[in-house]
Amino acid sequence: MSEACVGDIHPLSCAMMQIQELVDLTVDFLHDSVADLKRCSLVSRSWVPSARFHLFSYFAFGDELECQRLVVMLEEAPHLLKLMTHLAIAFHPRLDTLAYGVLSKIPFAHLKRLTIYTLPWKAPMLVLQNLVALPNITHIVVMQTRDPKLLFSLFLHRTASLETLEIRSREYATQREDVEDVQIQAHAQRLQIDRLRVANMPTARLHDPSLSPFDLSALKRLVVTEYQELCSFRGILTTLGPSLSHLEIAGLMMGHPGSEGFGKGLDIGPKILPRLMHFTFHVGTPSMLSGIPVLLSGIPPNTLLQQITLVVDRDCAPSCTDVTRFELVDAWNAIDAAVGCFHSISLTVRVTLTVAGALESVLGVSELRACLPRLAKTKRLLVVEAP
Repeated sequence: MSEACVGDIHPLSCAMMQIQELVDLTVDFLHDSVADLKRCSLVSRSWVPSARFHLFSYFAFGDELECQRLVVMLEEAPHLLKLMTHLAIAFHPRLDTLAYGVLSKIPFAHLKRLTIYTLPWKAPMLVLQNLVALPNITHIVVMQTRDPKLLFSLFLHRTASLETLEIRSREYATQREDVEDVQIQAHAQRLQIDRLRVANMPTARLHDPSLSPFDLSALKRLVVTEYQELCSFRGILTTLGPSLSHLEIAGLMMGHPGSEGFGKGLDIGPKILPRLMHFTFHVGTPSMLSGIPVLLSGIPPNTLLQQITLVVDRDCAPSCTDVTRFELVDAWNAIDAAVGCFHSISLTVRVTLTVAGALESVLGVSELRACLPRLAKTKRLLVVEAP
């Protein structure tokens, strides 16, 4: 179709197709349908940029077909490589030689994010190290390894700082685990990290100057998931705390939810976290709600904290159909009192869309807000549904 409206298309429909905001919304909605995105790119020239962005900005590289596709792109349409901003690598070991040979030929000058699901065997490791070293990459996601030396070796040649580093739980059985040939050299300049997301790995390893290539002294945002050792984590906060402004915790073992000591071991006060402004806590079960006031009890009146976010599922929201309705109401009332005494702190409650669904209705939202009257009255409460 040309830029001019043809055929039986209504003039109003034609005009709407040329409103770029509507075009972008339409194409964004179809972001995960390759066939539909290709059709969108044929509608009009104004549709091409959005369609191309979703078609080529993310590239998952893991089999022979994708290797061939990348080679064809390099030879016949190299301009499309400029659109690639996120590369994900998940090779089977038998593809190492072919796949990394292709990677070594691609100029990833516009790449911003790199996700590494599997590590190569021996020789191709240098190709991946050179890719990690690209200064234009500001966000790197890697899988955890049993021996951290293997993970750290990826950053052997990198000198530029990182905006975001994510270390996730290992998910692939083909992950390389031999470390005999891995040589860890001292970095002349440790890599400064602004934002760190880590799962299941003792964060102290990342801060060990004798082993880690990372400098976490200026870390501003920390997200910790699936961490099992509260005592160790408290020590980590003592080390990293002076610069942290955002802290998010999900899956941290803090004792039995019903016990009086729940939450006491985690100090988010100014002695440990003097610059903390945003605190997010994932409430795994309804019984954990009763521990939130204890968790917040160590915050002094002169805190810099501005925002507390509680991420809960549908079962944590009171409803007239719940057997534990009155227990939940009491827990939310206690949270309202604990947060409400700080005039500078606002509370956001994010209700995730679990199997049980979101809040059942507008009435369900009203019921939850009614349990937090002090914050609702002072307009410091926000209840939202989150995916």
